[in-house]
Amino acid sequence: MDNMENMENTELKEKLIKEAESFVASYGSNEGCSELWRTPVVGIAAADDPAFVQLKEEVIPGHFLPRELLASAQSVVAIFVPFTKRVIDSNSGGDYSSLLWDNAYKRTNEMLAALNEHLSAFLRGQGYEATNSLPTEGVVERAVTSCWSHRHIGVIAGVGTFGINNMIITPRGCAGRMITFVTEAFLPPDSPLAEQCLYKAKGTCRECVAACPMEAINFQGKTYEVDKTKCVYMCYDKKKELAPDIEGGENCGKCSCGVACSYYDV
Repeated sequence: MDNMENMENTELKEKLIKEAESFVASYGSNEGCSELWRTPVVGIAAADDPAFVQLKEEVIPGHFLPRELLASAQSVVAIFVPFTKRVIDSNSGGDYSSLLWDNAYKRTNEMLAALNEHLSAFLRGQGYEATNSLPTEGVVERAVTSCWSHRHIGVIAGVGTFGINNMIITPRGCAGRMITFVTEAFLPPDSPLAEQCLYKAKGTCRECVAACPMEAINFQGKTYEVDKTKCVYMCYDKKKELAPDIEGGENCGKCSCGVACSYYDV
């Protein structure tokens, strides 16, 4: 690849990032929900990064490779949209998700779907195919693992690193939502980030453990695991069974709110 191609690819990447930032801001303004989001974090992974094979073979058996979604894929785009401090603070403490958190979660899912379509259309306009369509065969409702994990891909793309609560911690914190998609455009990949989790990096901080109302993060000495079945129960069933009169959706988010890595002001 010559210098001219490198420059063009870098410029396309910069344009894509600006498109993402502009879309999130304008969507919030147009839909009357600009108080929900901050500037997104965007990362790029090469479609042939060996980490995808490792993910498929060692971490999540059956996880799709980028070129199983798009045969001509060259890059995978990962975008984390962080919530504002107001949203995060509203959901700090207590047993059930706040109404503001529930609304932010719902509105963010809608916005991310539109963002994905917008960016895919932008790349097609530049002459490159892009898709986030996943095969639906074999999809299991309430599964604890996914055949296309946005968070694992976000780590490969340099968006963040995993905390002990299985949330991805980015330079803007861990409270937010992610999307990913593949494209045949070659975009310069980002390097993985240094460890963001204070416990993993320094052996300090277990605030997310204390914040979880289900005690789903279990420690045995210095090792730990997350009981994802407890997370599923918390999100979908606990409120219905034990507090049916409380308003709100099928959400939680407690381990990412009111903790040291919730919100970074950058």
